[in-house]
Amino acid sequence: MSNEVNVLSRTQIIVVEPLSKSVSIISAGPMGPPGPPGADSTVPGPEGPPGPSYTDEQAQDAVGAILVNSVSVNLTYFDSTPSITATINNDGVGNLKLANMANNTIKGRVSSGTGDPEDLTPAQARTVMDVPQNADAVLKSLFTTKGDQVIRKNDGTIVRFPVGADTQVPIADSTVDLGVSWKYKSLPDITWKVVATDRNSTTTLADDPDLTTPTLAAGTKVKFKAFLWWATPTAADFKYAFTGPAGAFLAAVRIGGGPGAAPAGIVIPTGFPITGNHVETSGTQFGALLMEGVCQIAGTAGPIKVQWAQNTSNGTNTTLMQGSYLEWYTLPL
Repeated sequence: MSNEVNVLSRTQIIVVEPLSKSVSIISAGPMGPPGPPGADSTVPGPEGPPGPSYTDEQAQDAVGAILVNSVSVNLTYFDSTPSITATINNDGVGNLKLANMANNTIKGRVSSGTGDPEDLTPAQARTVMDVPQNADAVLKSLFTTKGDQVIRKNDGTIVRFPVGADTQVPIADSTVDLGVSWKYKSLPDITWKVVATDRNSTTTLADDPDLTTPTLAAGTKVKFKAFLWWATPTAADFKYAFTGPAGAFLAAVRIGGGPGAAPAGIVIPTGFPITGNHVETSGTQFGALLMEGVCQIAGTAGPIKVQWAQNTSNGTNTTLMQGSYLEWYTLPL
């Protein structure tokens, strides 16, 4: 039987002798240098287990989940196709997103047929809007005087309608080619008291807050009329005055409350002011005055005014009543 050899380590070897039934431990010598490495194996190793699965549907859903709409664009993902569409929202594109335009142009289309918008020059824009190319020059040539107007004649032409005289107004007139004429207005200007005015404890004539004309130009000829009515206690009575520009000449008829017990129908060829009073007999009385006439403003312009006060100072109100009025009409003379 051969000896058995067991290697305990790189430096010790156990030898077993069966016949002598002895065991020896023999120390080994130093280990030799390592041999050359073996050739690399060309045989692949076994295939590893499969990784986690990721289906086409999951990939599509992942893409759809990251789509975000904006104010300008709406994105839609269709799972069945699969596809993505982008739609521009209504009012979603502002001027900043449009293509740049040349100065003094507007958006439109002058080319024939349907097509893309174009940047139109002023001349092209006039063509689109059917405005004559020289329209601005024509209009400027028609307006030569302050107040001029333009009128369309029966034949379709546009002509100048020269401004009329002071106080004239345009009136439809089928007898003339233009269809309109300047006429002197038939209605007077008027101002009246919407709210009554009270005065007490004063005999000083003062302008009524409502009854006054605008400034009348020098040389103006005016037809005027005034109606005043009032309430006053006997102790106060009522007095009035009509004032106007210095040097103005007037002729008028005064009916009603005159100087004291003056009769009705007094003709007054005079100038301003015209004054008068109305004396009551008992209690609180009502009085009225109607004055009508013509006036020629001399070299000094100014308004015609109504003034009034108590004839005798009293603490009880004297009232110029609502509805009192002053009217005037400039005569074409």
